[in-house]
Formats: sequence, C-alpha cells, structure tokens
Amino acid sequence: MAVDNKDFEELNRRKNEWVELRQKHQQLVNAANQEERNQVIPNTPQEGPHTQPATTGERVSNFFYHYKVPVILVTIGVLFVALCLYLFLSPERYDMEIVLYTNTTYTSEEITEVTQELETVSQGMKEDGGNLNINFNEINSDAGQTDINAGYQTRLNMTFYLDSSFLYLCSQETYDSLCGISDITLADLSSLGTSENLEQNRYRINENPLFASISGDGDLYLVACDASMVDQGNLEAYQQSMDLLQRIIAAEGA
Repeated sequence: MAVDNKDFEELNRRKNEWVELRQKHQQLVNAANQEERNQVIPNTPQEGPHTQPATTGERVSNFFYHYKVPVILVTIGVLFVALCLYLFLSPERYDMEIVLYTNTTYTSEEITEVTQELETVSQGMKEDGGNLNINFNEINSDAGQTDINAGYQTRLNMTFYLDSSFLYLCSQETYDSLCGISDITLADLSSLGTSENLEQNRYRINENPLFASISGDGDLYLVACDASMVDQGNLEAYQQSMDLLQRIIAAEGA
C-alpha cells in the first residue's frame, strides 16, 4: 500500500513541532522560578538540593524538624507512666510508725480513729509546728499458724534492727513474746508519768480515751525499745517517740 506524501509530510511536521515544544518546555522548566513553573506544570512542587547536615546541632535540628510531634507525644506518655508508677509504688512517708503487734485483727476504721487521736496529741511536735503523720504497722500473732507467725516474727525483728519503729502496742501474749527475745531490750518508762497504768517497761492503754476504739478486746500495752538498741543517727527520732508516749500517758487524766 502506497503512503500518501501529504500524510507523511503532515506526520513529520507534527513530530518536529512536538520535539520543538518539548525542548521549549524543558528550557522553561529549567529557567523559570517556582511561581512561573507552577503555571507551566500546575501543582508540581520544586524540591531544593538534598544536603546532609554537617554538624551535630544541624542533625539534631533536622531530626526534631521531622519528628518533633512524635517525640513530644512519646515524652508526654513516658512522663505520665512514670508519674503513675511513682504514685503507685512509692509508699506514703510518715513521721512516725507504731507497731501494732497483737493476735487480734482490727478494722481500718478502728485504726484510723486511733491514728487521728494520736496525731492530734502530737500537735506542735514537728519542726514546722504541725502534727505528726503517724502510721500503724499491724503485725498479727497467731500461735495456731506456725508458718505465718514465723513470717510476722521476722517482720517484727526487722522493725527493731532497722530502727523503723520505736513504739509497740502489744497484747499480754505478744508482750510476753517480746520479753522472751534475748536481743530485745525494752525501755524503762517509769519516769514518763504517774499513771497507775504505767509499769516499769509498759503502759496499759485501756483506760486512755485516745485508744477507745480498740481497747475493748483485752488489755493492750504500749512499750518502747531501749535507747541502747538505737543507732546514733536515729536518736532524735527515738526521742520524738518517747515525747509522744509521754503525751499519751498525760492524756489519760485529761
């Protein structure tokens, strides 16, 4: 089949025009600024040359430029989790701890009532003139549960050896148990008051209104470890416990 010369010439002309347009278009793209280029090729952004940051500061700035939002969100999340863990795991700090060492279990309401009474009596004993923040560390004793009682005995011994507590509220049975431990020496309390309930090394609290919420289940006694068992660095805290005990005894007749 013969090709019409006119058709061939027309195709060749169109081809040349297309090549010429492509060349002009490329020249325009290469020479034009961003605004003009967007007119030729709409919505085609121009990217500058990619250069690697040269200094550490530039690298850090480049990193935060691209990732600052994720970094901020992750940092906030980590701080929130850390705060939750701190509040959950860290125990409340107390100015004084009293060990409740008996074979009776008391309700939290009963313990709270006694705690509030003792904190009221301690008014002015802190350096800032406020009340002490007192905690009762309850350690039960049950001769019928040998394994469990052995664990409680270990906890009790640790309070003596670590100087975490200096005052102990005991039943008659647990008082006898303390007196039977050769490594423990109880303090002489006879100089702290004139109450008939005050014996040489123990004070019976059943007639003291501060302990009204827990004094109905048999005799209970407050005792203190002797100063000879206390490390030199804890003598000030020990004396504070003895001062509180003296106030407790005085409150019996108030």
